[in-house]
Amino acid sequence: MVAAVTAISVAPPVLAQFISPFGKEATTGLSREDLTIMRKAMHDALDEYTVGATRTWSSPKSGKAGKATVTKIFEQSGMKCAQLAHEFTQGPGNDYTAPLCKADDGTCKIAF
Repeated sequence: MVAAVTAISVAPPVLAQFISPFGKEATTGLSREDLTIMRKAMHDALDEYTVGATRTWSSPKSGKAGKATVTKIFEQSGMKCAQLAHEFTQGPGNDYTAPLCKADDGTCKIAF
């Protein structure tokens, strides 16, 4: 079995797809500020590397909010990885779960 790991860029269009794999920024209604705040919460939950680690976020400007929770931890290709579930708690958005790995350089990658 061959494991694949795909890098995620932090450029806004790619980041918008990472945050909401079901649509682009315009269709999710998330601003760049929302995405930045959300991404920090996700990274903080991943950094804890513990099942159940949860970080919440909220945007004072848009009123949107959510939470990121680690549901499983594992290693792949020498990287610490976690299954991360994201749920919107205020405002519209697509809830999802994604397997993510943290590379040595601090970037996140989607694990397949």
